Amino acid sequence: MRAAVEGIALSVYDVIEEMSKAIGGWITNIKADGGLTQNSFLMQFQADILDVPLYSPSNQETTAYGTALLAGIARDVFPKKLEELRRYYKVEKMYRPQMEEHVRLQIINEWRRAVSRSRN
Repeated sequence: MRAAVEGIALSVYDVIEEMSKAIGGWITNIKADGGLTQNSFLMQFQADILDVPLYSPSNQETTAYGTALLAGIARDVFPKKLEELRRYYKVEKMYRPQMEEHVRLQIINEWRRAVSRSRN
């Protein structure tokens, strides 16, 4: 089970790494949502592997919530400015990176080797 959970976080790391190359810099924080945010081990490990704070909202189902906000914006129920919409996002928990750098890099390198070996 732990390997599966760590695999999720390391797969997210790979995606963030590629996105960071495209934008020319590393991200400064992550806002996570969905059912997996209830797994505090995953959330902490994700923050550790990415080496950035990770925020988990009080409403884990932000996909549905976001859809409702978009509908409200379309009907002029909610403001159209992003800054004004931020007040609707409520953080339940923040996970700060706690992993030592050498441990983090070792895990990432082991992940890369395992992915490389699985290709053939």
